[in-house]
Amino acid sequence: MPSSNNKLSEICSNIPEVSLISSWLIQSPPSTPRNYPPALYYAVRQRIRLLDLYFLDGSDLDWYLRIAKDNPKVKFTEFLKSLGEILLSQVPELKINTVFSTVFNGSNPKKIEDAFYKNPVFFAASLTPVHVDRIGKELVAGLAKHYEGELFGLRPRFGALATFWPMISLTEDEDKKELAGCRKAAVKALQNCLYLAKRIGCNHVEAVGGSAVPEQTDAQETERNVVAYREKRKEAIIKSIEEIYNVDDLANIFNRKKEDIESSLPFMCLEAEPGAGYLFKDAESIIEVINRLGSDTLAKKKTLMNVDVAHFFLIDQYNEIKRKKGSKVAKKQIDVIKRRKKLVGHMHLSDHTRAHASDLTPGTYHFFNNYKPWLDLATELCNRRDVNFSNIIAVELEAVNDVFEATRAVAKIRGWLENLRLKNQEKAQNSRKQRNSFQFPLSEGALLAVDIGKSTEAIITRFKGVENISGAITALCDVIYDNNGSVLSFTGDGVIAFFDKNHFLDVQDAIKFAGNAARSLGCEVIRRIAPIGDNEITLRVALHYGKICVPTTGELRHQAIGPEVVRVTRVLDWITKQIEPAIPPSNRNSVIATTAEFWNRIQDINQGIVRRGGFRKRDFKKWGEHHLKGLPKKSVLYLEKRFIPR
Repeated sequence: MPSSNNKLSEICSNIPEVSLISSWLIQSPPSTPRNYPPALYYAVRQRIRLLDLYFLDGSDLDWYLRIAKDNPKVKFTEFLKSLGEILLSQVPELKINTVFSTVFNGSNPKKIEDAFYKNPVFFAASLTPVHVDRIGKELVAGLAKHYEGELFGLRPRFGALATFWPMISLTEDEDKKELAGCRKAAVKALQNCLYLAKRIGCNHVEAVGGSAVPEQTDAQETERNVVAYREKRKEAIIKSIEEIYNVDDLANIFNRKKEDIESSLPFMCLEAEPGAGYLFKDAESIIEVINRLGSDTLAKKKTLMNVDVAHFFLIDQYNEIKRKKGSKVAKKQIDVIKRRKKLVGHMHLSDHTRAHASDLTPGTYHFFNNYKPWLDLATELCNRRDVNFSNIIAVELEAVNDVFEATRAVAKIRGWLENLRLKNQEKAQNSRKQRNSFQFPLSEGALLAVDIGKSTEAIITRFKGVENISGAITALCDVIYDNNGSVLSFTGDGVIAFFDKNHFLDVQDAIKFAGNAARSLGCEVIRRIAPIGDNEITLRVALHYGKICVPTTGELRHQAIGPEVVRVTRVLDWITKQIEPAIPPSNRNSVIATTAEFWNRIQDINQGIVRRGGFRKRDFKKWGEHHLKGLPKKSVLYLEKRFIPR
């Protein structure tokens, strides 16, 4: 009979989640702004709950411009001029650019708009943190608004942010004339992308290395030494990466103290592109650049690798062709990466027709056995705590323009991963060493448990009670989704929600949104239940902070598991039995209590960072230490002052 630890490992061992990159749908620039980027809209309508945002495709630029503007009193032409002024202040090198210097000086707003369409990197570089906040807020809200799937499980969200700013590696000699300022613009764009990634709840930004061929005609004639030129490009991208992770710049963008900025920053994942004409032509070239970054620098700590499996298929194919022509035998890319697996931050998966940029549904030309080593690698990484892997495999289908094909690709990868899990589970049962070395993958964040008091009586005594309580539960889920939380368990007349700190700017941001949700729940539920006419119905809310296990597969997929889940539900019991009876029924409405673990992480305005919304520490009163059922130690609890029993 399998041990309890083995049984838990079967339940809690994770497989990577599968995301869809929004580049699957590319359309021509629309004539009128749309309410939401089409690639995201159609995907969530098809119940795809996890997406990588491609930022940005020119066809979505109208939407981004409209959201960034967000002030009807400002004319669009004036807004474009202001973006041009911001861009010149951020990238003064553009003032000597022979093509764009007059454009961004604001002489013609239409030319500024055309320049943004032609080179979206300039738009990305012109954004201020306020613009990014608006864009991020609308992107996240749109996922929940348009999602057609079930309310239960991890909320619709973004897994990573994909970019394409190839001018990041322009050499000093190239960064002049018509290309002057382009490298610096790419640096600024990627800094803004780091902030946008955090604002939409993800921690990985994918970046390309650009070309290894001179961009300008005159440079092509003078750069005869290919090896020397590639070295210049490497030096340029190393310089750019270190500029991207400039502490002063990022502390200003993220509105954080310098000493606190590191934990807030997403990772930048460099991607290889097959072909001798690209700077990152294989895994080895990425590893070399990462190794050359300054030791113990922020850039070194935050730079990883994005593993594009289709690209590595092509690289291995090119190497095999060269081997047959007598060249030195190159190592398989999977073997190179396995030796430096801690550098893997994210993974893309697609198929190809032996040509770059022809992304197809996996399984078209390559089959399960071809992908298996890469799937095994991703599965191993997502069950380790000593790596910075996103725990996501993103399906990349560029311009497939068919949402059903995109959905089929996502389902196929999920099926492959589930098949691998079952096979690995059988092996684990026969391996004592593997069972004993298993580490449960944990997620850290704020837990919110809510219960509708007196709901059972309402359902029994009133025919319409079920309908109204059902509406109230839906309202709970809507509020939690609106505050970037996930509903992981239903409790009959309540829910347990989780606010994963990795989906927020930082821990305090997760605390703030959980607090916002707690405060909003009472109003929404009471509004839904009001038709019942029972004033004694109340809302009990418990808040806690800790680590939980959320399996991504198996019988308990997307369920919250662990002692911290027990703790937050026991706080609800405490409210029901100890606090609520002492409050007059007409004054109850919602009763909110927190553990010390949550209360200690509330960051007041006077602690250095302006936090709008959520709770303040002084909103609560310490209510002593209490024994909670089934827990060995006493818990320090706090009660919101509005509902202190007399």
